[in-house]
Amino acid sequence: MLRPTYPKNNSALAEGGFSPYKPLPNDGPTSIESTGSTSLDTCALLSRFEEQKTLKRTAERLKNRSATKEKLFSLYRSSGLVDESDKLSRCCSKFGVLTCGNHIIRSYPTDRCHLPLCPDCATYRQRRAYKRLFPKFAQFASVNQKDRAVLVTLTIKDSKENLLDIHSFIKKSFRKLRQMKRWQSHIRGGIASFELTISENKEWHYHIHILALRKSFARYEQADLTEDWRRATSGKGFIVDIRAVRELQSGFREVLKYQFKPLDVEKNRFDADKLKQFVDLCRRKRLAESFGSFFGFDFEDEESEFESEILEAGSPCPKCFQPLEFLLMKRADLERFYLSIVNRSSGGLPMRC
Repeated sequence: MLRPTYPKNNSALAEGGFSPYKPLPNDGPTSIESTGSTSLDTCALLSRFEEQKTLKRTAERLKNRSATKEKLFSLYRSSGLVDESDKLSRCCSKFGVLTCGNHIIRSYPTDRCHLPLCPDCATYRQRRAYKRLFPKFAQFASVNQKDRAVLVTLTIKDSKENLLDIHSFIKKSFRKLRQMKRWQSHIRGGIASFELTISENKEWHYHIHILALRKSFARYEQADLTEDWRRATSGKGFIVDIRAVRELQSGFREVLKYQFKPLDVEKNRFDADKLKQFVDLCRRKRLAESFGSFFGFDFEDEESEFESEILEAGSPCPKCFQPLEFLLMKRADLERFYLSIVNRSSGGLPMRC
């Protein structure tokens, strides 16, 4: 009797309690009547379900980002930022796609705008920064194994002042906090990202998200941190929060999310004046920094995300070994292509390539 084969790296099955290296119990021939499936490879079947979900999510994200960019384009135009609106209209309008016809191996835009509000570019920057910076952060944390990773949030009261002035004030206040004796005796170093939103009263709400290493046996009480932050801000410090991170990787992603997260144009109540202030801030200042033992971390890097991962047309598909071809697609065509692959494999049956 032929036994079904199983992939060696099926994390979904491993998390579900099955060993990815051993056949499932009762692994004899599966009857069509009992399962409704003609596949003997249960691992491949479940893997196919996951792939379908991923394709659907990708198509939905493309569609949602397209809607956001349309609103953002109108806002740029109404604010007189013609050059930025032109860049935004070209950004991710066309994609290079490597596909065998039944699998999309990779899709990447032919042009990017690198605007801070662009949802597409924000995702690429976050992914690239995580891939480059997390190994360095994890390596340093492994050297100081007794230290504890903590997430810190610092805020100030909402303000109607010019955004550049607010940014300068909160940066100066954060520098004062790091120079305090109690901070230096508790915190070894970390990375910080600055996030801003607009309140219901149309005031700037500015806060800092920090991933830091707390020195071993040096618990930084929230009451003490609140007192220090209010002293550093001359009483303007508002909400303070500090909590331990159970898993370093998720904490690092959390900070990068705030660093590269594009602002919700509708939710954040942007008007022409607020948009100009934000664009001016991003042109002059950086919304992230490293400090202490992590000083020197570079968040921005223009290196191509796919530079080390390029596959050429004619190479075998990693999933079915059919030859790959390169296609140039418009954004809307790519959305439909993702969904068409899902529809062709409806019912969860593994594709025959």
